[in-house]
Amino acid sequence: MIIGKILEPGSTKHCVEFLEEFLNIRHSETKIYNWFKKFSPALKDSLEKETISMAQKEFGFDFSFVLYDVTTLYFESFKNDEFKRPGFSKDNKSNQPQIVIGLVVTKEGFPAHYQVFQGNTFEGNTFMPIILEFKDKHKVKSLTVVADSAMLSRQNIEMLKTNNLNYIISARLLSLPCSTLEKVCANAPKNDKETVRLDDLVLEFSSKRFKKDKQEMEKQISRAKQYENTKTGKVSRLKFLKNDKVSYRINQELIDKNGKLLGLKGYFTNLTEATDKEIVDYYHNLFKIEHAFRVAKSDLETRPIFHHKENSIKNHVLLCFVSLSISVYLELKAKMSIRQIVKILKAVTDGKIRNKITGEILTNRKMLSKDAERLMGMSY
Repeated sequence: MIIGKILEPGSTKHCVEFLEEFLNIRHSETKIYNWFKKFSPALKDSLEKETISMAQKEFGFDFSFVLYDVTTLYFESFKNDEFKRPGFSKDNKSNQPQIVIGLVVTKEGFPAHYQVFQGNTFEGNTFMPIILEFKDKHKVKSLTVVADSAMLSRQNIEMLKTNNLNYIISARLLSLPCSTLEKVCANAPKNDKETVRLDDLVLEFSSKRFKKDKQEMEKQISRAKQYENTKTGKVSRLKFLKNDKVSYRINQELIDKNGKLLGLKGYFTNLTEATDKEIVDYYHNLFKIEHAFRVAKSDLETRPIFHHKENSIKNHVLLCFVSLSISVYLELKAKMSIRQIVKILKAVTDGKIRNKITGEILTNRKMLSKDAERLMGMSY
């Protein structure tokens, strides 16, 4: 099923048919559906153990640094239950039931651990359960976790400190207390790539980010001005409009506050020995986990989910996790996308001739391209 998921993603029935027709791998569709009904935590643990072993052997993973983020997978259904529930959807499918997936990857973006949560779980509430489970399961003594601002809360920071975990988490600068915000504005760096550290907050200025932020702010202000003096209740919420209970007014205070923060990015961290540049570079690795989600959703077609029972759903996610691990492994080793890899491998064909008298089958393989030879020479 994992082979089928990588080479020809689709429904279980489609996968079974593909394996038999093109790879001569035969499985009973009924047996596979029966397997889906019985989720085994022991199987999940053993497969995760194998992915960790692969990460250690192939990429030198030592548990010192991981990236964390969440995504959502929706169902081709509108029926909810205790597990499948509507919530904030990363796929803009908020009217359909979904589940939330928390994923831990190595600095290379190789999947190491995951958990499945109810569809209406706030992503910040997934952070500590999965990180602590990962730490305890592998008896990790020292670990640095990198995550985006959705994971930032006072409770999460305190739990990280209590469990002797290091962290780098993106800061929501606009939400900082007034006293801290004033300090940020007074000490903010002004030159490109310049950084400043204020206690546990690292600030970085980017001229490229400044141009982008300014352009976006001007666009939002222009849109807000179109609805100035409009009666309340007739305008959808706009960032720089405020409601004075009679009509909408331009929120000049918020505009001024945003203007002072243009081009700035903040990172909360308790790493005292790392330089500011190292902190920023660590955080920028987060794009690798976003890439893993894109591979899972686009190349492996993990959603929509067609299963309905909780065990079947968990087994579906388990298959997708292992398929993702293998796909990312191949990408990292071959230095090409999994889509390119599959295209090259699908071009490898065999011609078979059967002797009707003896029943003997002669196989003649098409001449391999250099890329195909290199891929087929890869092993773990």
